[in-house]
Amino acid sequence: MTALRGSLPITQITPDAVGAPAAYVGLMSDDNQSVTSESVGKAGLSNWAVSDSGLSVTYDCGGFTGGGQFVAAVAALADRRNHHPDLSLSYPGHVTVVTLSHDVGKLTDRDLGLATAIERLAGEDGYSAVTD
Repeated sequence: MTALRGSLPITQITPDAVGAPAAYVGLMSDDNQSVTSESVGKAGLSNWAVSDSGLSVTYDCGGFTGGGQFVAAVAALADRRNHHPDLSLSYPGHVTVVTLSHDVGKLTDRDLGLATAIERLAGEDGYSAVTD
């Protein structure tokens, strides 16, 4: 069985195991509130970009295996929150995350909460955002 995040088998990955802050689990949102670049900055997400396609960031995970492990950890976190970003893994271990509340077709507080939790997870793993 493939190990992930140290000694945990991949089948035992849970949001708790990947450090999902309890405050973000089950986050309720006001889907009518606009999320702006300013609100993203105030949330401490300075590396995340706001566009029509959503809120996005790319992390350098130190290698392809690290990137795969990070994708799996984000997937577990997203399942727990029932809010799923688009994830892509590319060589040499870059993971791009894009979140958008597809049900309402715009950025919401759910996206800010998910991005904040992902940013915390990346920081705990020592992954940094790729900047131009």
